[in-house]
Amino acid sequence: MRTARKLVRSLLRDLAASGLASAGLTDLGRRMRGRLMIVTFHRVLTAEQRARYPLPGLAVTPEELDWHVSVLKRHFDVLPPSEAVERLQRSTDGRPLCAITFDDGQLDNYVLGKPVLEAQGVRAAFYLPVIALEESAPLWHDRLGFATLQAFARGGSVLEGARDRLGVVDARADMLDMMDAAKAMAPKARMEAVESIEALTGTTIPDWAGMMSWEQVRELSAAGHEIGSHTMTHPILPRCKTEQIEHEIAESRHVIEARLDAPVHSFCYPNGDSDARAIEAVKRAGYRNAVTTAWGSNGRDSDAFLLHRCDMVAEDVTHRSGRLSEKLLRLRLSGLHPSLH
Repeated sequence: MRTARKLVRSLLRDLAASGLASAGLTDLGRRMRGRLMIVTFHRVLTAEQRARYPLPGLAVTPEELDWHVSVLKRHFDVLPPSEAVERLQRSTDGRPLCAITFDDGQLDNYVLGKPVLEAQGVRAAFYLPVIALEESAPLWHDRLGFATLQAFARGGSVLEGARDRLGVVDARADMLDMMDAAKAMAPKARMEAVESIEALTGTTIPDWAGMMSWEQVRELSAAGHEIGSHTMTHPILPRCKTEQIEHEIAESRHVIEARLDAPVHSFCYPNGDSDARAIEAVKRAGYRNAVTTAWGSNGRDSDAFLLHRCDMVAEDVTHRSGRLSEKLLRLRLSGLHPSLH
């Protein structure tokens, strides 16, 4: 039944994309005129790596990234976010603007993503969680993902133990349910649970799933890419005490600037979550803009510290025939029929 529903949704989505494109309603040059679209990527993995990665929806292959960038260039002027925001604030004339962003500072962004961007002649932004780079340690969601993947593979008491450590009582809970349970935990308790599940399953993280080095980040900066902050430890800021929020936001900017000997203008809220304290802390720390995960594009009068973005998921722009579809990407970016995304 679930497969049948998915097929029906795919059919409706594909028909909508085709029909709206034929009617000119997803003409991005016209629909997005005077606006800035910021798109979000996370991991860039080979097909073989993605098949082994616990959160495949967060990953595109280099070929898929190349396709996305090619389509975006046809419809937008592509600039790093701070440059794009400044241009938009000066004028809404000309082609619509697009900024490409990568969250989390992972090694594959440099190894597999950077060559694609160079070949396409575009510059992007990379948002860094400082401690993960300093310690060369994957973020908690990757650590938990690999450990949970191993728990599901082993099943039985191991899986029960993993669920117990996260306080998940539903035996039908899948990996995403377990991730959501971890997000709801206090940072210290969450890390203790992650470490316990890693010990329970004997999980190790493959080298390709690691973090960039500062030397690699400096190369990206020297090539004209924007480097932004994603806090010190990637916490969910509204769940933090005010002093921690201030430290996470201000200190991360200080460290990155010291590492790069260059200014940092852009901030990315972890998990897209912010509150009034976090927004004010971003302003006080000297950033010029900040991005969320809220869906949508941005106009000249948009709040520069609550910029909307559009996440790029390969499955969402793959036609039911199996090929990537520009019409589907145009539908996704247009904001029409969001229930079909």
